[in-house]
Amino acid sequence: MLGDVGQLRRDLGGDARGLVRETLTALRNDLRQFTGSLDRIVDDATRDIRAAQRDAMKLARALGSDVGQAVSDDLEALNSALAAIASDLASGVDVSADLTAAVAAEAQLSSDLGANVSAKVQARLNGLFSSTLDVALDVSLLKP
Repeated sequence: MLGDVGQLRRDLGGDARGLVRETLTALRNDLRQFTGSLDRIVDDATRDIRAAQRDAMKLARALGSDVGQAVSDDLEALNSALAAIASDLASGVDVSADLTAAVAAEAQLSSDLGANVSAKVQARLNGLFSSTLDVALDVSLLKP
């Protein structure tokens, strides 16, 4: 879009006087600020998804290797969804479907673990849920 504004300014050339020139300059500045804001939101979402991935690894370590197949499958689905979100953010692709998959995997994992988990596992789950929520909030800022 910035290129389009620059091209319009060049097309108007010496005829772009006064208000038109000021308006084009203001528009260019607004677009730069907007682009900078989007970049900061994506950067924050990227940091948050990395935190979610770290939280998922900590949760897997807290659970240990002696978990049932359902929990193992849930962890695999969760890690896959988190990796897809990270990839989507890096490539500028909509993360909605992968974010939905991550939340569903978290819910299924929580259900499969049941209510009687250790305090350490519950703390890891809470950290994971918080990080994923942070990503969702960041992504919601990118939606029209």
